[in-house]
Formats: sequence, structure tokens, C-alpha cells
Amino acid sequence: MGYQALNGLTTGGSCTAVGASALSANITGSSNTVMGVGSLDANIWGDFNVAIGDNALGTVVTGTNNIGIGSFAGNGLIGNNSSNICIGSTGVAADNNTLRIGAATGTGAGQLNSAFISGIYGVTATSADQMVVMNSSNQLGTQAISSGGITGSESFRAYLNTTQSNATGDGTTVNPVPFDTTEVNTNSNFNTGTGVWTCPATGLYSMSVSIYITGTSTGCSNFQFTLVETGGSSYQLAAINYENVVITGGALQFNTNVVALLTSGRTSQISLTGHFGTKTLTIASGLGFTWWSGYRIT
Repeated sequence: MGYQALNGLTTGGSCTAVGASALSANITGSSNTVMGVGSLDANIWGDFNVAIGDNALGTVVTGTNNIGIGSFAGNGLIGNNSSNICIGSTGVAADNNTLRIGAATGTGAGQLNSAFISGIYGVTATSADQMVVMNSSNQLGTQAISSGGITGSESFRAYLNTTQSNATGDGTTVNPVPFDTTEVNTNSNFNTGTGVWTCPATGLYSMSVSIYITGTSTGCSNFQFTLVETGGSSYQLAAINYENVVITGGALQFNTNVVALLTSGRTSQISLTGHFGTKTLTIASGLGFTWWSGYRIT
């Protein structure tokens, strides 16, 4: 219906064309539905295309299973591009199996600066922000984002901001090492008042620790520092032995990492024991010296 609509049709079938020059070049293409002046007018033998709007899919020649809605929708598709959906978008010449909605992000003509979609499974957004996620069936959903990060994730980085003078050396165990300041504390599970962290969910966690000790000298026997889970497991992070070794500058820094299976609701802390003979070993403060960080792996 319309001047020169389906003008070139020979063997193609089951096509509908409404508008001047709509599907005008179509020869053998079948099952195409178009509505709009010049829509799909370059198509020769492409099948199963839907074009609604003036010049929609106007440059598709042999492509199949495309949908273009809006004036000039899909006009960026050239030749044999297939299985694209363009709504208010011209598309891109290299597109195949692609969904594009809107011309661009912004406030100009045909541009979008916000989007709202109903029917998303999961939580209903209230005062908290939501993150869009996808399940194993490729269905979009939502997940709450707390003030510190995505619900279900966990990460922290705490450090000692107050030097602990003469803390050990005589076999005294400092438990916990009193990490009193956080740089990262996504779900507020690290307590800077006690220096302990509460596990929010059972899983594998990567824990990294750095301890900087000063006051070491000849006669240092050994040091141990441990990740201790209350009511659960203890993970020995390091057991370092120095027999009558003079440590240059009287200082020593330990850095280590452990992957630990930790249980929801249990607290963990770092303990340090130094065997030197006298209680003269000091735990130095500072973000780059004595710190503890962790994050959930699974």
C-alpha cells in the first residue's frame, strides 16, 4: 500500500508493506513487515525483518531477523546485518545480534538520560540504590547496594594508627593487634575499638597482613603471628626464627597472605608473639607499616 511499495517483488512471499517505496527493491525476500515511507526499501532478499517508521532499516539489503522502530531506526545497518533490534537508534554497521535503544545519552532530540524498566525480578528499590544483575538464565534482576558496597560482598583494610611500645619480646602475646583505623570497611564489620573483624557470611576469604617491628637486635629468637578465628580455626600466618642475627636498623617487617575458610558470625583477629628475652619490641604504626586487609572470594 503506497507508491512503489513492493514494486520489485517477484518470488518473495508473505510480505506487508505500507508507505511510499516501502520494500520497493524486494525481489525474493519473505515474511517482511514494514510501515513507513522508504522503510526497508533497499532490501532484496532478506527475510523476517520488521521496520516501523520512515526509512526504518532503509539500508539493509540481505539481512534477516532485524527489527527497526522509529524514523531512520537501523539505518546504520548496511547490507547483511542480522538479528538486531534498533529502537530509536540507527545502529552501527558492524552490529549483529545487538539491541540498541535510543540515539545517545543526553538531553538532545532522540537522546535519553534516564531509563525505567518494570518486571525486573529481585528486590524493590526503596531508599537504597540497586544494582542490576543477571542470573544464569540471562534474566535481569536487582541487588541492593549498601553505603559501603554491594550487599553480600565484603572487604576491609585496617591499620595501626597508635604505636604499641614495648608490646612483646618476652613471650607476651599481643592478641589482638589493635588495628584502630580503617581505610576501607565496606559493611562496617571491622571494629576499630577492639581490632577484630566479624565474618558476615561463611566463605573463603583472602587475608593479607603486614607487621612492622622495631627494637630488634642480636638475640632475637623468633616471632609468630596468627589469624585467630574465635570458636573456630587458627591460621599461622608466619613463624620466623632469627637466632642471634642483628637486624639492620633494629627493625623488621613481615608481609604475608592466607586464604581462610571462615564462618558467619565469628570474629577474627591477628595475634603476635615475640621471643627476645625482654619486652622491648615495638609495633610501629602507619598505613604503610602495620595493616590488615581482607576480602571475600566465594
